[in-house]
Amino acid sequence: MVWERESGILKKLLVTPAPRYATVIGRSMSSGIRAIFQAFIIVPLALLIGVKFVPNVAYFASALLIIFFASGGFAAMSILVASFVKTRERVMGLGQVITFPLFFASSALYPIKIMPTALQYFARVNPMSYVVDATRALMISGDLVNLPIDLLAIALFDAIMFALATINIRRIIE
Repeated sequence: MVWERESGILKKLLVTPAPRYATVIGRSMSSGIRAIFQAFIIVPLALLIGVKFVPNVAYFASALLIIFFASGGFAAMSILVASFVKTRERVMGLGQVITFPLFFASSALYPIKIMPTALQYFARVNPMSYVVDATRALMISGDLVNLPIDLLAIALFDAIMFALATINIRRIIE
């Protein structure tokens, strides 16, 4: 978005009759497509190193949908960050400052139960924990007990990020 602003493309996009949320959702969903292609690279590599997946095509397709929508929410978060800073370098830097703590304080590396208490509280509001839990349940464990809560948390995160990015997209061209 910052590059598009600098090149003048964003102004042309925003003067079209399409609503602003269409630009945010379109950009975010393009990130979802990239995430699915990344999953198609990672899954065969995981098979090569011996990871055992649940042999269910519906579960795998559901996991891909979760990855698609969750990455859209994180892309909307990036658009939100871009609305506050003016250079690509700052967007990338702030993106890393936000993404790394979200990853390391999620359930991706450690179970939430063995984290220090303060980190447990953060992990429970961390959207990355719900994405990891849902995809892990669908692809590896097959235990879908927490899936409704995970889906609700991901949907809430996406809705908040899409709304905030749509509200602030006007700031990007200023």
